[in-house]
Amino acid sequence: MVKAGEMMNQAVKEFLKENVLPEDLLWKEPMEKHTTFRVGGEAEVLIQIRDEEQLQKLVSYFGKVSQEYFVLGKGSNLLVSDQGYQGAVLDMSRHFSQVRVEGNRIYAQAGASLPQVAVTAANHGLSGLEFAAGIPGTVGGAVVMNAGAYDGEMKFVLEKARVISKDGSVDRYMTPDELDMGYRHTVLHETGDIVAEAVFKLEAGDIDEIKAKIADLTQRRNSKQPVSFPSAGSFFKRPTGYFAGKLV
Repeated sequence: MVKAGEMMNQAVKEFLKENVLPEDLLWKEPMEKHTTFRVGGEAEVLIQIRDEEQLQKLVSYFGKVSQEYFVLGKGSNLLVSDQGYQGAVLDMSRHFSQVRVEGNRIYAQAGASLPQVAVTAANHGLSGLEFAAGIPGTVGGAVVMNAGAYDGEMKFVLEKARVISKDGSVDRYMTPDELDMGYRHTVLHETGDIVAEAVFKLEAGDIDEIKAKIADLTQRRNSKQPVSFPSAGSFFKRPTGYFAGKLV
C-alpha cells in the first residue's frame, strides 16, 4: 500500500522542472487513474520515465536529498491511500516500455506490459511466457515479485535482469539465483532496488500451438476473475496444497 508520505520541498520541485520534460511531469495527479482498483488520492507529482539514464539520475538525486519516491508499473496489486502521496511517483509504463527480440531471447524494459511481451513471444514462435499473457502488470513488477500463474513463474524464463540500486549508485545484471527468486518473492523486496530491464530466454515452438495455449489460459482466467470490474485479480498467495479462495 502507498501512504501519504512527507511533503516535497521546493528545491526538489525545481530540480524536476530542470531535468524532466514538462509533459512528463504530472503535478497533483489522481492515482485512481493509475491503479486497477481505480482508487487513490493525488500524487504530488507523477513522472513519466523516459529511459534508464533518467531513472538513475532521479533516484540518485532523491537518495542524496532523502526524497521519498515510489516506482509504478501498471498499478495492479496496488492500493493507494485516499490521502494521496506527497512524494514522487516514477511511472515506468508510458515511455520506458520497449521490447525487442534477438533469436530466442526477448529484451523488455521494465515498463513493458507483461501480456504484450507474451504476445510478442508468441508472434515470434517463442514458447515459455504463455502463462504471463493474462497477468495485468509490467515486466519490472513481475520480476520483483516473481509473478506466476498456471504452473509458470518468472524464474523459469528469466535469464537476467538489469537492476539499479534504490540510491542510483549501482547498475548491474542479476541472475534468478542472485535475485533469490521464490514464491512471489525476490531479494528486491528487502533491498528496494529497481528493475530496469529483463532478458527472457525462451524455446522455439509452433506459433499456432503457443497462441492456442494463450487463448486457453486467458479463457480460464476470465471465467474465474472479475476482469470487467476494478480489481487486482487474484492476489492471495496459495497455501501449500490448497486454494486461498476456499479458505476465505
